[in-house]
Amino acid sequence: MDSLTQQISHLDITSEAVEPDTADSVFEKISRHAGSIRNSPITADEFQATKQLASPFSPGGALFLLQDPRKDHPWSQGVAAVISDCPTLAALEEGARIASEGKLSLVKDISVLDLRPFISPEVRQEVRHADIEGLYSLVVEFICAKRPDVVLCLGRDATDNARAWGSRLPPASKLFYTLHPSSVINYNRHCITKRKKFLGDILRAIGHSRSSRILAILDTRTTAAPDVDPALSWTMHILRILAFLCFQYPIRKALPLLNLTPNRGYYCLQPWHIRLLRLRERQQPPSLPSLLCRFFDLLNGHITLDSWYLPQYRFELDSVLRLVRDFVEGLENLSENGLLSAREQQLLDPSKGMWVKFQSVRGSLFDIDIILSRLKPLVPPDISSLSPS
Repeated sequence: MDSLTQQISHLDITSEAVEPDTADSVFEKISRHAGSIRNSPITADEFQATKQLASPFSPGGALFLLQDPRKDHPWSQGVAAVISDCPTLAALEEGARIASEGKLSLVKDISVLDLRPFISPEVRQEVRHADIEGLYSLVVEFICAKRPDVVLCLGRDATDNARAWGSRLPPASKLFYTLHPSSVINYNRHCITKRKKFLGDILRAIGHSRSSRILAILDTRTTAAPDVDPALSWTMHILRILAFLCFQYPIRKALPLLNLTPNRGYYCLQPWHIRLLRLRERQQPPSLPSLLCRFFDLLNGHITLDSWYLPQYRFELDSVLRLVRDFVEGLENLSENGLLSAREQQLLDPSKGMWVKFQSVRGSLFDIDIILSRLKPLVPPDISSLSPS
């Protein structure tokens, strides 16, 4: 034993343990591995934007686990453009902002990592299964280094893998599971129930104490919010009347559904809706149906949804007023040129005192409603339920 001690006495042996890798260094390992198995190099812009989404690398906080990156993100424009250009990330960003009452964002506060970072679905088809498994191991290593308080698994693929990893994940990290954003906003875009569940899962993962109050707002998506601008509320009312006139008179067709995708009009028009509108708009000579369809088509694009979850709209009153004036002038031209049927002429007869000229900017929206009320006999009886409260 003494001779063995003498042989190793010159070695510098310390009691310090090897420091584990940080989340930052593990991310570097992920990028090197992904770059070695895909058929194209990872650009500096793609690396930087993906790293910003995966940050912060400090322990704790929330980590959102997605599935695969899209192949054509605008990497060169920065992470903000990547989020705004991708409906999946944009809906996730807004959900986090609503859940935290504006305190958290994907860029600064929540780590967002794909199950297969840097490997798009198209690239994945050409990658060996063993290499993908190696990527999974590095993702687990990243989660262990990050030690998030919460891991929200988005989609079946992320959920199944996280459950399979089991004890390999940090014991202090609480796992939550929900739908993939694409399932909610792309494949079930008209299902408010799935959207409500998705936002509720984000709320529960982040731990918001007033989630029931926020979720209740989703129930107002079929009507205007209680504090909506009166002019906006009246314009929505006009659009609902026009929708009946365009698609249910004289032949009853399916009404369009409310649009639930931001930056689009109030109604989500199907291709057949658009074909019918264009056919009537091009009708010669002009008629009341063609005028109504054009008015509906233009007005629908002037109320733009501004949220994936809440009844918030962008609305330009001056633009709407110009459309209203054009519509009224069109009605007058039809009447003067004898292009209204006897019934239509009777409905719009100004001698009955219902043809109200514009008196003020605000009042003009109500004037058009009086004019449209003259068309009420053309509309199904339940139209009265559409009147604003």
